[in-house]
Amino acid sequence: MIITKTQSLSSGKIRIRLGNTVPHSIGLQAIGFPVTNKTIDVICPQIDSNIYNRKRLLRRILFGSVNKNAKYGIDTIFQEFIHVIYENIDSKDKFIDLKFIDEEDNLFTSSKNVTLMLSIKN
Repeated sequence: MIITKTQSLSSGKIRIRLGNTVPHSIGLQAIGFPVTNKTIDVICPQIDSNIYNRKRLLRRILFGSVNKNAKYGIDTIFQEFIHVIYENIDSKDKFIDLKFIDEEDNLFTSSKNVTLMLSIKN
């Protein structure tokens, strides 16, 4: 199942309701993100915390090299991932929470929207 969601990043968090679906794993296929020069970690509290992924990291996105686009009036960067990394879900929640954390461990907030394309395996 593919879920696409567009929402403001004013709080640095997004909640995606899944209805009656209880996912077994989730992967980030693509993201449209406000222009930034920071590295952004997409964290999901519902991901299984294990020895290899204690922070519950869904994806780390390196936006630092594309900040030059801001001077040309581009306000959103679209990144599609060729290799989708699926992480196991250890929750029976009917939603997925995503937090956007910058390299200083602060929530990344913006008045701009973020668009996500998530792949969910049941």
